[in-house]
Amino acid sequence: MAIGEKKITKRELDAQETKNNVFITAIKLFSEYGFETVTVDDITKRAGVSKGTFYTHFTSKDSVLLEQYNKIEERYMEAFKNFHPDTPASERLRVLVATMCEYCSNVCGVNVMKVVYMNQIGLGDKERIINENYTRTPHELLEQIVELGFSSGEFKVKSDCDTLVEYLTRFMRSLIYDWCLFGGERDLEKMGQEFFDLIIKWLKMPQ
Repeated sequence: MAIGEKKITKRELDAQETKNNVFITAIKLFSEYGFETVTVDDITKRAGVSKGTFYTHFTSKDSVLLEQYNKIEERYMEAFKNFHPDTPASERLRVLVATMCEYCSNVCGVNVMKVVYMNQIGLGDKERIINENYTRTPHELLEQIVELGFSSGEFKVKSDCDTLVEYLTRFMRSLIYDWCLFGGERDLEKMGQEFFDLIIKWLKMPQ
């Protein structure tokens, strides 16, 4: 063990295992019966834990979904932290989309993303708590990318910054939705690369 590295105790390992068990159980139930139908009691009964144990690790059903997906923010920041200042906006956009697709496909998985989207659709006019959380960092990064693309002259599309950010956000969201529709059978990373190569050509096209 390296100097200063904290050793994980058995108690901490057991707690993490319990948390993972609750999370996996909840996702399976959400997929089978729908997010709104499943209760915390259903989750704890299937997972074989008490309600107290559930609330030790999660504050609500929403937080179960957010637990895994919100970690994507760490991936985004890791991917962007080593960019050279001269890295063009188009390359930053490619990395943003690639990071999203890789994380949704390989970390979250199609079942988690299906539940997230079904939950969002089912909310109707209610406050979209999950949506607001998992789009926060991508939205901020998109704003930076678009501002750079316009200021450097790389993006030539006739649009204002806010409108273009909204369009790109919809494009990214549609990739995940389409992937979910086909049950994750399609290669999300390949889809993202091919689609956004076309988007970038459009952004650079003289108007």
